[in-house]
Amino acid sequence: MNLRQDFASAATEILRVRLRASGGTWLASAILAVYYCASMSRDLSLYDSGELALAARELGLGHPPGQPLHTLLGFVASRLAPSALTGINLVSALPAALSLIPAMRIATTLAGPRASHRRRWSAPWILALFALHESLWEPATRIEVYALATLFALWAVAHALPLFQNEDEHTPALGPSAWRIGLALGLCASVNPVIAAGVGLALLPGLLWVAVEQRALTKLVLCGAVGSVLGVLPYIYLPLAAHYSRTMIWGGLSDRQSYLHYLTLRDYSHNQKLGVLGMLSHAALWCEWATRHLLAPALILGFGGFVRARWRVRTSAWVFAIVLVFLLRLISSNVIWNLEIPDYNGYMATAYWLAAAGTTAMFVSSRNQRRFAACAAIVLCLSGALVAPPSPFARTRSRDRLARALAERVLREAPPRAIVICHSDYFAGALFYLQGAERQRRDVVVLAFGLASSSWHWRHLQAMHPDLRQVDLRAQNRVARVQDWLAQNSSRPVLVENLALARSLELRACAGGLYLQTGDACEADPPPEAAARELLARQLEQLDAGSPGAAEAIAQVSEVVGSALWRLGWPREAHAMLLAGVPRSMWPTTLGDPRALAGAPRWTDAAPNWSRSTALGDPARNLFLAGALVHASGQARIARGYVRAAAQLDLPEAKHLLTGNAVSSTR
Repeated sequence: MNLRQDFASAATEILRVRLRASGGTWLASAILAVYYCASMSRDLSLYDSGELALAARELGLGHPPGQPLHTLLGFVASRLAPSALTGINLVSALPAALSLIPAMRIATTLAGPRASHRRRWSAPWILALFALHESLWEPATRIEVYALATLFALWAVAHALPLFQNEDEHTPALGPSAWRIGLALGLCASVNPVIAAGVGLALLPGLLWVAVEQRALTKLVLCGAVGSVLGVLPYIYLPLAAHYSRTMIWGGLSDRQSYLHYLTLRDYSHNQKLGVLGMLSHAALWCEWATRHLLAPALILGFGGFVRARWRVRTSAWVFAIVLVFLLRLISSNVIWNLEIPDYNGYMATAYWLAAAGTTAMFVSSRNQRRFAACAAIVLCLSGALVAPPSPFARTRSRDRLARALAERVLREAPPRAIVICHSDYFAGALFYLQGAERQRRDVVVLAFGLASSSWHWRHLQAMHPDLRQVDLRAQNRVARVQDWLAQNSSRPVLVENLALARSLELRACAGGLYLQTGDACEADPPPEAAARELLARQLEQLDAGSPGAAEAIAQVSEVVGSALWRLGWPREAHAMLLAGVPRSMWPTTLGDPRALAGAPRWTDAAPNWSRSTALGDPARNLFLAGALVHASGQARIARGYVRAAAQLDLPEAKHLLTGNAVSSTR
């Protein structure tokens, strides 16, 4: 077959996968889609959700490397769905459910034609149950890019594995398969090029082996290159958006240098400088986490399924191993490391799906004498999907509107023409979306302090608010830039997210709501607003632990605000704010007397150097600080109950105090 015929054949079967038991596979995928859609967010979520939603809704450009395919599909979905944010969330939920289809093809390829026909019908349902695990459900139910990238990555593997079969097996033609593999990897790269690179690296040895055997290396290179180029065509969107869009364009993209900086991910280079020992330490922590979340059995059995198939599907075990190691190394190389960061599951989703496919293949192809062992292994693996928190019966993400509620509260608190300086990403993204897409409080200037060193962010603010006096971009220090800018726009009131930020900017701060007031607003020393505390408590009661990250974000906000109130001389309100971030089931039996709390001295010493890191907040910290406040008010016996409650949540500082038979105040 010549190249022209190869391309003609491939063009008629773009991304087509031959499926055994295709009816059951499509039905299982459809039911999984119903569950994902029913349990997904209908609004903004934490982390990058707001920024990605704004890019999709207004055809802007998000963080590097741009994810243009996700942006374009999100734009279309936002116009077709009942609401814009529902549509953009569907760009995660539907591809995640469709990932079952290539996973099924991978499983049947590994199992081979002699697999048990009586058990083959159950294979798609086993995969669907695997997909209920929190690690696969979480990135499928919020606005993110990982589910879409995983779908194309799995499709590339599904097209490649049949090529690796031994000579006595039926293998497809190399040309059309290489074309489709290249196209799938190109589309994956148009969403997340790092995932595409990992999968491409895993498939490369097997593809080269096949090409050398068939003496068709040129065909492999040409067909794969053409497919890849077609797959990355969505990147044409970047210069078009940079030239025509009137919304946020991350990085500016005005010249060759800005494109090079953007596409080579230099914004993240400072976070990828961990040494080998550090990466190995993080990888070991991930293995311990995977064991606790009942993922380890699936990974081990999944690898066993690939190894078992190596005699009929050459290099298949290497495909799984390279994908797993590459993606694990990727997340483990981060200097900022915490296993509560949900993006880790997004990056690892391809490896999780491959493990599910390998485990399913082992079950389907096991002989009668091994049926009991295979069934026991499946039960062990699937128990993680039903037990790992939050379980399918306790998920509340469909009701999660926390990011919107926090951002809208900040905008509501802001005086006319105020400057709002935010420090947390989940605040910044939601604020950007509300202003850019829904046109809320366009008079307020939202400065993301983390982007203050980026000149494009200042130019974007200037375009949104032409009456602002420009900042001197020659000052490279973020603090110096912001201080100079505030001085030039001193007529505007300023709100800041936390007390540490206010002090670094040399601003006089006082109590407010979720954000602190500064400057002239502090002359009257206003009391804290109870509405902010009530909002956090209400959101925590509604969501509990059923929406990953929400309870931790509430704990962080209440800790930051509560600690600031204590330092500013509002101890009773600080105590109430700290407890607003803790579920009532975790509260101590006896609470501090509010009248005594009012007499507690201000907290003046440095904050504790917490030994347990968290991605966002930790309710145990809130309990510990509230106990320290109660102790400072002269209620030592009651304070011990707070510390005991924190120790029950495994806070090392609380355990140390209890072991030492003492309760010391945080001064």
